[in-house]
Amino acid sequence: MPGEEKVNVAVIGGGPGGYVAAIRAAQLGARVSLVEKSGLGGVCTNIGCIPTKSLLHVSGLLEALEKSERFGIRVEKYAADYPSSLTWAKSTVTRLSKGVEHLLNKNGVEVVKGFARLKSRSLINVELSGGGHRSIETENIIVATGSHPTKPPIEGVERDGVITSDEAFNLDHLPEKIGIIGGGAIGLEFASIFKAFGAEVTVLEAMPSILPREDEEASGHLKRILERKGIAIVNGVMVKKIDGSMGNLELTYEEEGSSRVLSVDMVMVATGRASNLEGMGFEEVGIKIEAGKVKVDDRLRTNVPNIYAVGDVANEWMLAHVAMQEGIVASENIMGLDSKIDYRFIPRCVYTLPEFAAVGLTEAQAKKAEGETASATYPMIANGRAVTMDEKEGLIKILFERNLGQILGAQIIAPEASELIHELAMAMKLEATIEEVAGMAHAHPTLAEINREVSLKALNKSIHI
Repeated sequence: MPGEEKVNVAVIGGGPGGYVAAIRAAQLGARVSLVEKSGLGGVCTNIGCIPTKSLLHVSGLLEALEKSERFGIRVEKYAADYPSSLTWAKSTVTRLSKGVEHLLNKNGVEVVKGFARLKSRSLINVELSGGGHRSIETENIIVATGSHPTKPPIEGVERDGVITSDEAFNLDHLPEKIGIIGGGAIGLEFASIFKAFGAEVTVLEAMPSILPREDEEASGHLKRILERKGIAIVNGVMVKKIDGSMGNLELTYEEEGSSRVLSVDMVMVATGRASNLEGMGFEEVGIKIEAGKVKVDDRLRTNVPNIYAVGDVANEWMLAHVAMQEGIVASENIMGLDSKIDYRFIPRCVYTLPEFAAVGLTEAQAKKAEGETASATYPMIANGRAVTMDEKEGLIKILFERNLGQILGAQIIAPEASELIHELAMAMKLEATIEEVAGMAHAHPTLAEINREVSLKALNKSIHI
């Protein structure tokens, strides 16, 4: 233990942004202390990305079992056991959280368990988890305090049986009828999970489309697929109140001027998250807070010269991989390098069944860009590998500048879309054109062929459609 000795970098928060920042700073020669009040890995590892993806993997297996007979596999009897699957998901959490601890130890980062509060620009007071206090004197601070689920001001939203995604991992059984308020990434992923485990699921979304920040055509296509799978989705509604308790809840909502009631056993609120800002002394030391976020520049610097902020507390996308990249950039700048973050090429993934992934601009955004823009789409049913998997629903859409062929954005709805999107993200970063993507031979049969095929279609050179 370095005790009260001064460190070069103190990181507040051990989530994706915080632990990556700590490791990168240590790699560059810094003496680093990281303060975390709960589990290493943050929300993503403990109650977010990792356990939900574990459950979505199981959900995919359940979907495969449902249609296994068409492949010549007859399964006479099986049961979906949500609590047992939760046990599996939690085992992945334990493994990966321990992995984060190992990486921090390997790189010489001191981990302090407790709640941190800034006393000045160079002093942090930690209320230790085991009792007592400790002060950490530091030259630089990286704020990586993450976020928490929020509940909208709906009458009855605090009733028994109204949960957020955090509580979904503590259910002792899965109710038969579930209402989800919010058609964003979290709501749709849990809709896929709950439906696969046999629940009747209804998603209520205030905006005209699901995934309202994404491409309207692509999100509309995903909505139709999810509805064909049996998930009810209602857009353009406003939930007014919730009555009852777990096992007998009624959601009153307004749709096109009419009041309607949805009867369910449980309600999940998935309307968004808010940055963790309270009680940590940010404003007291002069850190500027704007629109509920710590304000930073493209080098992740706050207005206080030696204080940086990364992850959900500072960025609007609230994605783990964004936080990780920001953590690297912040630490490199602290250690004398000149690093910036460019959000244009960062993939955005939703792990529904099938998955949704996007990078760059939507069509509406592309139309506002300079130059003449165009788009092309290619259906998964024309992809040989998708047909062999009986995963024929979905599409890829590419947006490009017509004269130069510059790729402006892309959306994919397909199995493993979260893997497929990286080829186009890299192409965009390297300023490759649709001609160059179209000219690259892709192994056959693979799902990745859709990246080439949609580029060929954009050039009016389609082969397989």
